[in-house]
Amino acid sequence: MKGPRLAIMCGLPRSGKTTYARGLQEAGWVRVCPDDIRRALHGRSHYPPAEPVVWANAELAVRSLLLGGHAVVVDATHTTRARRAPWVRMARELGLRLEAYVLETPAEECRRRSRESDDPVPPEVIDRMAEQWEPVEEDGVEVRTVSGCGGA
Repeated sequence: MKGPRLAIMCGLPRSGKTTYARGLQEAGWVRVCPDDIRRALHGRSHYPPAEPVVWANAELAVRSLLLGGHAVVVDATHTTRARRAPWVRMARELGLRLEAYVLETPAEECRRRSRESDDPVPPEVIDRMAEQWEPVEEDGVEVRTVSGCGGA
């Protein structure tokens, strides 16, 4: 893998995004995860007042890594066009193709996995994100569908 590459994970909580992204990491990608940034900044998985700082840190880290020639995967839900927009803009600015790994895990399976998790996501959050889901159809984004990915 030569030169910078940018990819984003797209899918519901507990769909298997992190499992898949860690596989890319093992193949040489650098994984940037806003959840990790959240825990580092304020010790919680989600604290709404801190979200602008979390995403500013994620964007800065990704841009720096890309400018350093790395392949970077952003491990977050990216369920809406608005959430994907910063990465689409960044890829265009840097002359890169954006790859989107779309996990097709049904909401019912995500809720089941969450119930069995040590760090469950409230079912209403999974349902709300499923309702908000917008297909990945942005210009210049190469969609890679992932089916059957195991998750936590």
